Amino acid sequence: MSQMSSIDNQVTYSDISEVFLSNVSHSLRTPINVILGNSHLLRATLDCNEEQAAVIDQINHSAMELLSQVNDLVDMSRIESNKMTLCSQVVNLKEVIQDVCFMISAKSDKKGLIFRYQLPEELDQSVTIDDLKIRQILLALLDNAVKFTEQGYVTLQATMSESRIMFSVTDTGIGIEDSELQRIYEPFYQTNSARHGVGLGLPICKRVVELMNGTITVKSGKDQGSVFTVTIPVPVGRSEQL
Repeated sequence: MSQMSSIDNQVTYSDISEVFLSNVSHSLRTPINVILGNSHLLRATLDCNEEQAAVIDQINHSAMELLSQVNDLVDMSRIESNKMTLCSQVVNLKEVIQDVCFMISAKSDKKGLIFRYQLPEELDQSVTIDDLKIRQILLALLDNAVKFTEQGYVTLQATMSESRIMFSVTDTGIGIEDSELQRIYEPFYQTNSARHGVGLGLPICKRVVELMNGTITVKSGKDQGSVFTVTIPVPVGRSEQL
């Protein structure tokens, strides 16, 4: 009995929750990936009319949204249990950002939005950083900007000095009311104008930024668009390590 009690005391609620989410996410990812694969196959092989193509695209989009939300839940579980870590390596920062911009361009084009980005020459160098976390931060901010902008533009500006990198994402979207600005980083909180999803994109983004010893700020107003600014300290790497 005493041995059982000792084992029970070592198993925390956080551990159980993480195992549960891990198992559930695996069970969900399998059918979601089947849906994504088949929708791509149908789109590529069938001679669809415009209406049929739109239905297939909607299926694909919904599956991608669901997969994103499953991943968000797993990430939040890791953050809450302090099990999310950094894995830095030497990468070309400009190439990392360009990859993200390429993905966002496709999404903005579908909505008829203008997507602009400015990547100055100083970004074209090697840095020691967790590039997957940088991608995660930028995708979260840019995805939100595109999602909540119906007309106008989304822009990404990036600057870099010897000690830090700064990203600013600006949009002409629905904006955020002053009364809600203090709550947008709360897990599962959704603003009055954005009642869909599980509300984990910005909370995860903020936690990841803080994990990298950075800061995130926002300027916004209802129907006035938003500007999110992220600043992250980053040492300059050596190009010969690539």
